[in-house]
Amino acid sequence: MTNPLLDPWDDPFGAPPFDRIEARHFLPALEVVLRDHEAEIEAIANAADAPTFDNVVAAIERSGARLARVRRVFWTLSSAQADEALRAIEPDISARLTRHATRIDHDPRLFARVAAVWQAREALGPEERRLVENSYRGFVAGGALLDPSAKHRFAEIDVRLGELSVQFGHNVMAANADWALLLTGNDLDGLPDAVRSAAARRAEQAGTAGYRFTLNRGDVEDFLTFSERRDLREQVWRVPFHLIGKRQIRRIEDARLGTEELKQSRRLLYRQARERSLAQ
Repeated sequence: MTNPLLDPWDDPFGAPPFDRIEARHFLPALEVVLRDHEAEIEAIANAADAPTFDNVVAAIERSGARLARVRRVFWTLSSAQADEALRAIEPDISARLTRHATRIDHDPRLFARVAAVWQAREALGPEERRLVENSYRGFVAGGALLDPSAKHRFAEIDVRLGELSVQFGHNVMAANADWALLLTGNDLDGLPDAVRSAAARRAEQAGTAGYRFTLNRGDVEDFLTFSERRDLREQVWRVPFHLIGKRQIRRIEDARLGTEELKQSRRLLYRQARERSLAQ
């Protein structure tokens, strides 16, 4: 079976072939591009040549092009046009990407080469020096200076943060789905034809007549921008935290609080590593 995420993209400007991409393509494609990127990183970390800007920092920047392509398409679709099939694989995609990034940040061979280039950065031009400094800070923020036990805990926190982030997004979407504004043709004063057509299609897909507006950002912004019905604009403006069920709001808040707690733990580990580095 061919996979459009792995095939060359021949559309204008190299645009993804969204009409051929399905949820079932992502996990197989991700396995392939993660292996490719791991091999690229291994070659950089295990190189026998002395570390330089080009064979370390620039090489890291050039690596992972196919991974970046698959990742961008997935997160674009999951944030803008997520269906049940995409939402079902989102936790797995997030966890795999997080573990992959953490393994790179925690690779002592790779970080040693980055650190060597960073220590000699004053000999570089301003653009190269800026990239080296950003790369070094990124590794440190990712836990490169932590001891093995702290790295293990850091990795656990990162995976859990990813899980909570996905859960938060799903809870927000579930809360949005709890409410819709169904209007008739008499309620559409000021709305452009394109907005009306889109609302009619949503109503048809939901099995109802009329024009359906949801709490999706595009719907809300269009309605608040163009509608001449002040009473309806006020209803759409006020509805998110008045008409959505308290249970959904509680689920959203629980995910947010869990994320903040883990971020505090992550910052503590990072601060401990920085203090130990400065002490040395």
